[in-house]
Amino acid sequence: KQIERVLVTDRAVRVTRETPKWSQVVWESPTAFTRVSVLTDDDQTVDLRLALSGKEAAVARALSPGERAEFAKALEGAIRQARRPRF
Repeated sequence: KQIERVLVTDRAVRVTRETPKWSQVVWESPTAFTRVSVLTDDDQTVDLRLALSGKEAAVARALSPGERAEFAKALEGAIRQARRPRF
């Protein structure tokens, strides 16, 4: 069983893949410059990626198209919120 964790902070977006035996960071980028790329086909989200400077990492591959679309909205919102200045 593999788990994918996506952490968004004001400094970085990090994707970690874990199994009971190992954990590996597969993506890390500055929040300010990270983009969310969504590919749709017939109004279904078929691919979701994080992008930075020509590099991309697929995320949420195990989710259904509907779940992936919801996750994309939540991820975009989390990145937008993390970019806001704190006073």
